[in-house]
Amino acid sequence: MNTLLDTRIPGAILLEPREVYDQAVVGITLSGKAIYDARELVRLTVKHDAMPWPEAVEWHRFNTFNSYPAGNPVFVNEPSAYEYADEEEEE
Repeated sequence: MNTLLDTRIPGAILLEPREVYDQAVVGITLSGKAIYDARELVRLTVKHDAMPWPEAVEWHRFNTFNSYPAGNPVFVNEPSAYEYADEEEEE
């Protein structure tokens, strides 16, 4: 776990497993909420859980991005389910 996050934002809601998702924290709000790069969360899920990109986007939309009231935590840079599928077709 990231002890810097524990020190800087004690009591903040942080996504589990911390050893995977702490890497996606890009900042802290003035009110002490973690700011996550949503696209990085999806990328880490694809890598950690061997999940296809579109499935990982939909999983996070349902279970993460829309699951926390009042912006706890904050998510920026929300990905599209098809952005990487389009890139794969071009190659």
